[in-house]
Amino acid sequence: MKDEFYIMRTPKQREGLQNMIDWLNTIRPTSEMRMIEIGSYVGESTLMFANHFKEVISVDPYVNDYDLNDMACLYAPFDKVYQQFLRNTLPIHNIKSIKETSENAFSILKDQQWDMVYIDGLHTFEGVSYDIEHYKSIIKPGGFVCGHDYGWGNVRHAIGLLLDDKVDATFKDASWAKQI
Repeated sequence: MKDEFYIMRTPKQREGLQNMIDWLNTIRPTSEMRMIEIGSYVGESTLMFANHFKEVISVDPYVNDYDLNDMACLYAPFDKVYQQFLRNTLPIHNIKSIKETSENAFSILKDQQWDMVYIDGLHTFEGVSYDIEHYKSIIKPGGFVCGHDYGWGNVRHAIGLLLDDKVDATFKDASWAKQI
């Protein structure tokens, strides 16, 4: 394990995520939307979302070796990742963090309606499927199920089964969006 952070958002990645946010704004103003981000790492995308959305709920358990196929697991230990996330996001008033798995966080969030979920947590078929199936149920009509890593087989397979193999848009950072 290295003692440095994995860079999640290169300039291309930031541009692609910004393109997705811009696309969402052509449909509904994100400044009026409340969203959940599943998988936040050090908060690079969380901060981008916070610049545009009314409220951002970050969900991440910060567990070492959660998926050895994910490059982030080969870098800094997740207690350090979480401390960096807090340093990056604590001063931002519209970010709230839930340090739990997406399953545990769902039990906290399920009684509310949300405008968007961005799924970038556990990339196993079971993990992505759980997140799409459950979080889709708390998205307001006209809201969005979005995520990252559209090119990963597990992600595409889960989308195929749970979103009728259709997304409305994809972006250069491999983000994807589907209006519900």
